Amino acid sequence: MTDLVVRRLLIDLETPFAARWNGGDAFRSAFFNALSMSFPVGEQYFIDSVRTGLKSLPEPQRLTHAVEVQGFIGQEATHRRIHALFNGHLLRQGYVNRIEQRTAARIAAIVW
Repeated sequence: MTDLVVRRLLIDLETPFAARWNGGDAFRSAFFNALSMSFPVGEQYFIDSVRTGLKSLPEPQRLTHAVEVQGFIGQEATHRRIHALFNGHLLRQGYVNRIEQRTAARIAAIVW
């Protein structure tokens, strides 16, 4: 396997954006907003799952995959942070992230 490269995304999420940010199209904007709202909690779940999976491997395999897992975790953490910043703008526009609330509750119910 190849090493995953953690990319530093240079996206300006400090500046507020229009509610119909996707070419003025309300449906496309709402669709991608909903996707973004679901990502941070899902990406954290992926991170936690992969981290737990790595710990369950026998020592030789754990050492073999540790670098790849760290790369994956770094990449997902970057995605999670970018979506959280974007979702902060959505919150300020009045959107309530019920997707994240429901998903977080379902994940909390899972026993590792």
